[in-house]
Amino acid sequence: MSNFLDRITKSMLLRERYRPDFKSSLQALEEIISKLNPRSNKDRGRVQLAKEQIYNLKTQFRNLNEELETLRERVSVLEEYKDGNQNKVLDKARD
Repeated sequence: MSNFLDRITKSMLLRERYRPDFKSSLQALEEIISKLNPRSNKDRGRVQLAKEQIYNLKTQFRNLNEELETLRERVSVLEEYKDGNQNKVLDKARD
């Protein structure tokens, strides 16, 4: 019985550590907002504003992702360049 409880506890703890990425979080928010059925004009305006904010967040995250990829590529190129220069220095030192 104790082993069973340990497994349940472990699985529960592991799930608590799981944090969804921004895409799935925004997708979930978008689905929740799309299913809302506002009854007043004030609430409709709020829902529309929330939809616009989600759209803006998606755009900003997409731009950040593109910038991150560009920076990763640059770092990779710099690391390759650095490694190449170190090899040249070592070759000169060996001669």
